[in-house]
Amino acid sequence: MKYTEEKRLNVAIIGCGQVGEREASAVVSTPGLKLIGVSDIGPAFRDKALQMGNKYECDAVHEWHHLVTRDDIDIAIISTPTNFHKDISIEAMRHGKHVICEKPLAATPEDAEQMLLTARAQGVKLMTNFNHRRHDHNQRAKKILDEGLIGRPLFVRGRIGHGRFIVGPSPIGPGRLQCVDSWYTDTMQSGGGTLTDNGVHLLDLARWFLGDEFIEAQGYATHSLDICEKRPDGSLAFGRHCEAEDNGFGLFKTEDGRVATLHSSWVQWQGYLYLEIFGTNGFIVVNNDQIQGSVSYHPFSRHGEPIANTIEVPALLRPDPSWKLQLQEFLSAIREEREPSPNGYDGLQAVRMVHSVYKSAASGKAVPIKVKLPSRKMGLRGVSAVGADRELRMAWQNQ
Repeated sequence: MKYTEEKRLNVAIIGCGQVGEREASAVVSTPGLKLIGVSDIGPAFRDKALQMGNKYECDAVHEWHHLVTRDDIDIAIISTPTNFHKDISIEAMRHGKHVICEKPLAATPEDAEQMLLTARAQGVKLMTNFNHRRHDHNQRAKKILDEGLIGRPLFVRGRIGHGRFIVGPSPIGPGRLQCVDSWYTDTMQSGGGTLTDNGVHLLDLARWFLGDEFIEAQGYATHSLDICEKRPDGSLAFGRHCEAEDNGFGLFKTEDGRVATLHSSWVQWQGYLYLEIFGTNGFIVVNNDQIQGSVSYHPFSRHGEPIANTIEVPALLRPDPSWKLQLQEFLSAIREEREPSPNGYDGLQAVRMVHSVYKSAASGKAVPIKVKLPSRKMGLRGVSAVGADRELRMAWQNQ
């Protein structure tokens, strides 16, 4: 379907938590979009949908199925727990809706592949919400790289983390920590731990900055968290071990031997994201450890000479504009009939990278990372992916 500049696109949001609220705020402030309805998963969350519906004067629909099948919806935004991403996204796309899905794209690579196949079969757009690409400091770092100011990137190292799920020491003993009991720490709902929560942002940025695919990974993970319960006397009683990893470490290698060393954490007490990209003629530092991120680049004309340091601190904007910028990019991609950036393939690769760490940590060996797009042989009848691999990968490389 061809969309003109004048046509307004109607939006539905499924998932009315913190992320859904940010999306709703961005939708109502973006010209060309209108929030039509919201929904959430099951009776327990209907109050959230009703509150959001009242706030933004839109429909609050009890069953998400009834929302994504409506004829007056053009775009569905999925911001539920991860285990619901595949089913809701596929149902929406089968009814002709373009989809923005919160990261991680899916709980498993196989689920993500099914989502891409459905998008191709239905001729709709699928975006993974890696909104960190739209932060000013990351945009500036990408521009520095594209302008060749540090030469060809050679390797990347970085870490990302927070400690908001930790509530204290575990009663089990030294080295163990107590964490909150939420869907984030339930691998059946989240698909993993810190790597699926915050780590995927770092993995995506590393791919985006390096401009290449990672084909192999060596990974490690730690599991130091416990779900505990408070007794009537105030003491803690051990409930169960948290299956989600609290630290994920990955060494990722490209076909030509370049390496990224990336660390994601749930037990990081200060800071958030720190990333370095080293090139043939200098290096870039992205520092998002505080509320306001910064980027610096350090080029040199000849090895051994003093390095010229340039530090930039982009303007601090509130609310975070990256959510609105993502919507504007998606709207433009729909109207221009092109792939959005980031797209579904970017989301698939991040999920593949996460699971390569899990497999490597379990086996103690390096494991390959698939870089091909799924084909109809993977189980979705009537889907032709001929030419899709080249188109999507070229679209990603040209962003």
